[in-house]
Amino acid sequence: MVSAISKQCFLLMLVLIQTNVVAAPFLNVKTSLGDFTIELFEQTTPGTVNNFLQYVDSGRYSKTVIHRSVADFIIQGGWLIYNADSQSLEPILLDETIENEYKMSNVRGTIAMAKLGSNPNSASSQWFVNLGDNSANLNAQNGGFTVFARVVGEGMRIVDQIAKIPTYSVNSNLGQLPNFPLADLSGQVTSSNFITISAIERLPDIKWPSYYDEASKELRVKVDLGESGLYSLAFSVMESQQGVKLKLELSSMHIIKQKELNMASFDASRGVLFLPELYVGSYLAFKDVELILTDPVGLLFSLGSFDKL
Repeated sequence: MVSAISKQCFLLMLVLIQTNVVAAPFLNVKTSLGDFTIELFEQTTPGTVNNFLQYVDSGRYSKTVIHRSVADFIIQGGWLIYNADSQSLEPILLDETIENEYKMSNVRGTIAMAKLGSNPNSASSQWFVNLGDNSANLNAQNGGFTVFARVVGEGMRIVDQIAKIPTYSVNSNLGQLPNFPLADLSGQVTSSNFITISAIERLPDIKWPSYYDEASKELRVKVDLGESGLYSLAFSVMESQQGVKLKLELSSMHIIKQKELNMASFDASRGVLFLPELYVGSYLAFKDVELILTDPVGLLFSLGSFDKL
């Protein structure tokens, strides 16, 4: 069982990591190498999320290409479409630039807006996924780069596949484009060489306070921590010889505004996270689930008791 100090540190960490944030929509990003899901931080960065959704809902991100990839740094998109008829790269229609809303750190798996150097308020449509912890670099320059979303669950597996595609310096009517990923390039460039985003689509809202998402392999939980507040959390699920382990994903933590029926609770004296109900997909699969905090430093929980329906 964990020590009282460790339990206090865990609760304090929940309070300090994110403030004034609520859970937000999930979107499915469909690429030529596979799909990945993202979660938007609409309360943290409302202007940036609203701007991003305007491009999503208008369909302007559909058929855009990943136009920049730098190993162990970022992949970037949201700007260009390849016109097969003219064999040229064309920019999408841009809205006005937006105000910078830097608040969250550029760690691996987060998504941020690209912008012009020496102009913090120059972001428009271009976004990038952080391939590593870029906080020391991107948090400190140009007013900080606005993180407005995160890649959910195993989605980084697709992002990492994109990052492995060879890159080239491409001459275009827009000028020279360095670090441009092109797949299977053995002859003349065609549409199949580009890493294309066919669409970004909204996903249905999930109403259950605790559920396992089979697509992302994440356990998502809304928990009442008493005086420490109400939180939405996500756990990655890992299986080992010692059984099922669940790792709390720090980038997933958000404050929520209202209590819900059958929310989870955390017993600090026992180090137990209690889930009255746990859904798998749309089905109530388990009741009275106990997750035991076994490693406060690594934020690891073990599966304790549960009732299967």
